[in-house]
Amino acid sequence: MTMLDAPQASLFDLPLPPPLNDARRIMASQTMWAEQDLIAMCLALMGWQAGLSAAECKLASTSPAVSLNLRDVDGVRSQILAGGDPLGDAFSTIRSAQDRRAAGAVYTPHPIVRSMMAWLASQGTPTRVVDPGAGSGRFILAAGEMFPDAHLEAVEMDPLAALMLRANLSVRGWAGRVTVMVDDYRKINLPPHVGVTAFIGNPPYVRHHEIALAWKDWYASRFAHFGIKASALAGLHLHFFLQTCLLAKKGDVGAFITSAEWMDVNYGSALRGLLLKELGGIALHVLEPTVAAFPGIAATAAITCFRVGEIAEPRWSIIVRPNAPNTDGVIELGELFRVHRGQVTGANGIWHGGRWGSRRRHPSSAPIWRAGHLNSRSTPAMRGIST
Repeated sequence: MTMLDAPQASLFDLPLPPPLNDARRIMASQTMWAEQDLIAMCLALMGWQAGLSAAECKLASTSPAVSLNLRDVDGVRSQILAGGDPLGDAFSTIRSAQDRRAAGAVYTPHPIVRSMMAWLASQGTPTRVVDPGAGSGRFILAAGEMFPDAHLEAVEMDPLAALMLRANLSVRGWAGRVTVMVDDYRKINLPPHVGVTAFIGNPPYVRHHEIALAWKDWYASRFAHFGIKASALAGLHLHFFLQTCLLAKKGDVGAFITSAEWMDVNYGSALRGLLLKELGGIALHVLEPTVAAFPGIAATAAITCFRVGEIAEPRWSIIVRPNAPNTDGVIELGELFRVHRGQVTGANGIWHGGRWGSRRRHPSSAPIWRAGHLNSRSTPAMRGIST
């Protein structure tokens, strides 16, 4: 499903990401059993580097010494050079899904990264690329390949993820090409830059319950400067959109993949308003539910594309106001119910099964699976809802 003006919509007709290759899974399980093993592997791939953050230095110094087989180190290096992410795969295996979700650490499958990068390339050639939640570096590494002359900026709060990112960069020989900031994206400032900056990535999804009150106040006050009222119920990924708007200048571009829930909930109204104005939304792609955009998490993904300063045309109205009412007497299902993925909307035997199934054979209780059926199969009172 594609909303708005999206000439590159085919870029996001994605297949299911392939399962983790057996050899890579064996490599992760045999050489990196715990986070200490992963830290040791990162350090072995990096060698000593100046400029590590205090958090990274502390993590490296407090990790017990782990003896690694040189053949294993060479094997991981070969996988990185072949375009894989064995460190990120190992991290996703070692750290529990519950812990990763709490921090919003869900790494984007490579097919989606490549598709988003192809869209970005279709918008021109940026001279700087920023990934606000870099993780092990899947987006920033792909950007380095796509835009060999661009300067790369990667922001990541988790020191372990930052070490994985630095290890990936070191193996490729890009340690001096990328600025790595181990900090909260909402705190950073970017230096002035000539040319187009592209913002791309997968902002962490952290629910509002885990966001400090001070940051909720920051969110509301910054939106107030744009004349937009913002809700304290917004998740962290929406904070990242706002910070991007604050950092960017007119003409900068970007694409973020997030959960699609902000499109139809009240706390998403601030972002919807920002896309219509300052952030300059140009396309919104909702991926098929069968695309596992967030491995291990049942959520529909949306890829939001923007060009800062571009005022959205009326085609964006679909996400900010209801459609015009029908005039042909047909009731839309959305006028009566909210439909959510994963819930049964009719014509499903689970509603009629068991010992009570044989007792529902009444003409008025025939299953309804299309909104138009409400006119032909409902009572006059129900049909009158449309008037």
